Amino acid sequence: MRPSRRSRARETALQALFEIDLIPNRGRVASFPLLEERLKDAASRDFARSLVEGVVRHRDDLDRRIVLAADNWRLPRMSCVDRNVLRLAVFELTYVRETALGVVFDEAIELAGRFGTAESKSFVNGVLDRCRKDWESARAELGLPPLSPPQAGES
Repeated sequence: MRPSRRSRARETALQALFEIDLIPNRGRVASFPLLEERLKDAASRDFARSLVEGVVRHRDDLDRRIVLAADNWRLPRMSCVDRNVLRLAVFELTYVRETALGVVFDEAIELAGRFGTAESKSFVNGVLDRCRKDWESARAELGLPPLSPPQAGES
């Protein structure tokens, strides 16, 4: 089964974020040719670009959330892939909120498995699960309903 357009856009966004993380003085604009080269349709490019720009814009907040959820792990100690998969997923869950929680989790775990180490899938799953529990707790305290379960066909 071929990955969806959004899955390919997330993968390309991850690659751009990886590049930005490794060569920070190039800035996010330097990664945009990668998006143009790898994503042929405009909707996928726009989605990937919005993910990259959003992660860059909200990086401090995303990193704070990740560190709080990743017991005894500092960001520099995480692999570059794991760190950016987490940033991407936490950004999408926190700021975009148009994709179901389960879909974002599945996509992040899939990316971690494809590009990370042998431990990446379980690490990313554990950190995201802790984030989910923190969000659920905060929602309950505010009297809000639980986060939405995954919807069939969303990606």
